Amino acid sequence: MTDINRRVARALTLAKEVFVIGAAATISLEHFTYERIPGTNRSVRFDRGDPDKRTKDHAHIFAKQGGQGAELFSVNFDGTGHDGSRGTVVPKKIADFLLQRNYRIPDNLTLESIDLDAVELGDWEIFVVLDSAPPLKSNRPAWLDW
Repeated sequence: MTDINRRVARALTLAKEVFVIGAAATISLEHFTYERIPGTNRSVRFDRGDPDKRTKDHAHIFAKQGGQGAELFSVNFDGTGHDGSRGTVVPKKIADFLLQRNYRIPDNLTLESIDLDAVELGDWEIFVVLDSAPPLKSNRPAWLDW
């Protein structure tokens, strides 16, 4: 991104309204719309899902206002992690904010995790792989022979 593009992007993040004139002028404001998360110094950008890309409606959480600073995590509308945010613990104030927007944040505030206290005996089988080499007798994975 050139320095001019950076300045244009920064101006758009601060603008309340943007007017684009001309048939050839196209712009996506999705990436320039940030909202402050109350009670924090964080900001959020809500993005629509794209069925062609198999993405869901989701939110990106940033370390600073106006989408500045690092992206801390992103979460899908259904409470699953987005863009590799699996296992992220959502801070309580951010979780409350997202819950008010009808996002489904897990009770333990951790994206895509299993609460072992809620797991019933017999619901799961856990395999620990100590050696990744296949058994000498066959090319099947070792856990198939247990």
